[in-house]
Amino acid sequence: AIRRASANLSWEEQRWPWDFCLNDQIRIADYGDLEFPTGSTEGFFAEIETHYGPLLAAGKTTLSFGGDHFVTLPLLRAHHKQHGKLALIHFDALGDIQIKISGCMNACGHHHIGHIGILGVDKKGEEWFQITLGGRADQKLKIGQRLGPAVDRNSIAQVVELIIRHYLQHRLDRGEDFLSTLERIGIGSFKEVVYA
Repeated sequence: AIRRASANLSWEEQRWPWDFCLNDQIRIADYGDLEFPTGSTEGFFAEIETHYGPLLAAGKTTLSFGGDHFVTLPLLRAHHKQHGKLALIHFDALGDIQIKISGCMNACGHHHIGHIGILGVDKKGEEWFQITLGGRADQKLKIGQRLGPAVDRNSIAQVVELIIRHYLQHRLDRGEDFLSTLERIGIGSFKEVVYA
């Protein structure tokens, strides 16, 4: 799906912040997709481990893209087989924050249901980003509420950081998730921080 999305965006020409072809700077090999056979979790784990074994044995650096954390365990198992005992550091201080980003007028990235939603928009040839907060796609389905005016491309990373830092500062404890904090303190509190 990631490869297909990249190919589908190729008609838009350059969309990246660099002016060179990545393949000219580093050697990259697309090693292909692995299909998940529904209902065969252990079989899929074994397939990932088998798929990665030769790459790791050849000393290759791997970069894996998956739809969720499901692929992590078999990847760690494959690394363990190659390298032996591993130490794993897991950074999960934020809990479950869903950041969804879209630049498509059809909302293909589902930004409107992200806890933090980011919609890329074009304003007179310049990239701007509209931010929404509070979207969700669970039993309490809700479209995110617009935070305020769009921010420019040079500010978007800082704005997301401000939102997350504000959440961390105001959550009651590590158990209070982003949406609960947002509901408790209100979107206006985040707006004050972002547009101060």
